[in-house]
Amino acid sequence: MSTDSKTPVTNAAVRIADYLFSGGLFNPELATHDNVRDLLIDCRTELVAANERIAEQKGLTIMACMNVTELEIRCENLRLKLDSENALQEEINRLTHNQRMQDSITAQVMERAEKAEAEAEVFKSLYLNEQGRCEALRVDAERYRWLRKQGKPTSPESIWFARGVFGFGGISLWCLDRLDEAIDEAMKKTTI
Repeated sequence: MSTDSKTPVTNAAVRIADYLFSGGLFNPELATHDNVRDLLIDCRTELVAANERIAEQKGLTIMACMNVTELEIRCENLRLKLDSENALQEEINRLTHNQRMQDSITAQVMERAEKAEAEAEVFKSLYLNEQGRCEALRVDAERYRWLRKQGKPTSPESIWFARGVFGFGGISLWCLDRLDEAIDEAMKKTTI
């Protein structure tokens, strides 16, 4: 590369390398004042531009670091949110399980209640039947008590003694104890 003033201005590092390669290191006479001045001005311009680019890159780096930090914070917030959502999902799963258990227990209780109602109806029916039997037995007992208390043994209206069977004057009188024994004996011989 020539060093005359008509040489277009190019990258300063390339121009310096051309100068040194052309013998400028050993031939200072090749260094004209105007060319050296222009080269130094161009170097300064390029250095300023390089420093501006470095400052811009530092700014971008700082912004990138801030963005990275912001992204890290966002990631941490998202992780916390995800953990919270996972905890909520676990709680929902637990509550859903509890609801299923409660539904199952409720179904069992309802089934048992229905069976208990059915059994209660059976027992009610049995109770009413037994109540009817007890009432019939009460009526029979009252009838028997009435029979035992009626009339006098010698009265023709009395119905609790046998007539015309062995005994005094053709009438056999039964004493009450003997009547009970005869009834008990007759009941043993017959089945109801």
